[in-house]
Amino acid sequence: MLASMPSRPTIAILGGGISGLSAAWYFSRQLPRLPGPLAGARIVLIEREKRLGGWVQSDRADLGGGAMALLERGPRTLRVAKTQECQAVLEMVADLGLQDQVVAVDRAAPAAQNRFLFFDGRLRALPAKPVHLLTRFARPLWGAPYAVLHDLLAPRNAPPAGPAAGDDDESVSSLVSRRLGSALDDNVVSAVINGIYAADTRVLSSRAVATPLWRSERSTGSALLGLLLPLEGRPSGAEGGEAGPWQLQMSAGAQALWARLEAASMYSFRGGMQTLTDQLAERLANSPNVTLIRGRACEVLRYERGLAAAEPSSDDNSGDRGGGFSIGLEGGAQIRADYLVSALPAAQLGSLLESWTTASPLAPPLPRLVTCSGSNSNSSLPYTDIAVVNLVYKGANMAVAQLGFGFLVPRAASREVNALGVVFDSCMLPEQDGGADISRFTVMLGGTHFRDILGDPATVSRADLHRHAMDTMRRALGVSREPVLAAAHVQRQCIPAYPVGYVGMLEEVDQWLTRSFGGRLSVVGAAYGGPSVPSCILHARQLAEQWAAAAIGSSTGGDGLPWNATPVTGLRGVLRQYCC
Repeated sequence: MLASMPSRPTIAILGGGISGLSAAWYFSRQLPRLPGPLAGARIVLIEREKRLGGWVQSDRADLGGGAMALLERGPRTLRVAKTQECQAVLEMVADLGLQDQVVAVDRAAPAAQNRFLFFDGRLRALPAKPVHLLTRFARPLWGAPYAVLHDLLAPRNAPPAGPAAGDDDESVSSLVSRRLGSALDDNVVSAVINGIYAADTRVLSSRAVATPLWRSERSTGSALLGLLLPLEGRPSGAEGGEAGPWQLQMSAGAQALWARLEAASMYSFRGGMQTLTDQLAERLANSPNVTLIRGRACEVLRYERGLAAAEPSSDDNSGDRGGGFSIGLEGGAQIRADYLVSALPAAQLGSLLESWTTASPLAPPLPRLVTCSGSNSNSSLPYTDIAVVNLVYKGANMAVAQLGFGFLVPRAASREVNALGVVFDSCMLPEQDGGADISRFTVMLGGTHFRDILGDPATVSRADLHRHAMDTMRRALGVSREPVLAAAHVQRQCIPAYPVGYVGMLEEVDQWLTRSFGGRLSVVGAAYGGPSVPSCILHARQLAEQWAAAAIGSSTGGDGLPWNATPVTGLRGVLRQYCC
């Protein structure tokens, strides 16, 4: 049994990507206002890599003559919208003092107005506003009027029965094909989803990935009709997630930043997205209640019950006094944590807990989402592999007759171009070029069909990736000359592909966390309800706020320890956004 809780509790956070850094940041800001020993708690963040930031990585390449090129390996922009996600990021940016580093894309700029699909051997502009339905009704959308009429007039029809029928779920492709026709899925939806998840609509959960369409179809019988309802007329729960209202009061710094960005469609930072994670890491490193451990993996994780330990049950929220986690690090060091936040991929958490669940007679089995299968393709929550090829050419806006954000490749055109899409980086954010006479592009390859197209992601050569990227540039943009710089990287298992039945799996994890760890384990991260940077930041903030509220509530009639109150899992708000 672990020793009783010391006078200074320890909060451990596993994972130093955007979710782990955000969790550490928000917890560190909540602690000073908490009652009792929690006000002096220490936070220990553990990251196996030497660098922090996870998939957010911005490199600078020397082009000679003093010119530098920014190469984004991961996320590259943040969306401007009246959502809780956007607000959370704006407040973080303001609190970190990064306002002067922000560069934005105006809504009237080509990068905001022009997004393309590669279809029938050429780029096809997608509508960006209602008037474009008359001026740029691209060929992939020719069937859209019929699809809309069919959805609005056709009677309600049930999704096909399948293994996840009990979860009231089906694939994105199944939902879109039933209500709007398979052509729209093949020609448009598959491309849009590829651009976000790098995964096939035929395997992704409609409830998790196309939530507004899923909710609308379940409540009105039409995939589109529910989207036309005013927010107050939508079903309960519709206010969560990406569709959430602008309902929280912003800080003064965030209000000033919003006033500056209100006319923008997206933004980033002059030095790239890593500016955000670097500043988070620096501020945390200088915080007296935070310790950052880098380059040392967590190899052993054991939960040990305390004095109040009893066989867990759904109605046992009596807490776990004296319990906690024993964390074994690479190299043999041991850390005792009173409370643990996992910002790891779900299967990594399951792998760490597998030996404990096997050895402990009271430990419940791992839920499906965190079960380790030994193979990513057979996992309950598979992740996609992406090859990112950054290309830099001499000459501003070189060889791109149609300026814009970039283009995506739908399933219907995948035999013509074996790529997910191409981002026109210099057109989008020319400020990041620092005045250099260059054009930057990012070619995205792989995704669900990485092995079929490129081979084993662990062994594919940079030369092969370069060749595929250049073939994409030649076929889609007519660019055949060699760039002055090419940098290729494979991002292994970087985006979770939420499968059919995913929400039911999340519910299992929520129940498992509630019953099994005495309120001492919570989860955040892309595995749990949204892979985007804003979603990860918002969910980390919500977790810290809910945990602090539980501590304050417990102090009025208890010991002020949140794990001795109703457990805070980190998933309650996430699950609400999927309600019908």
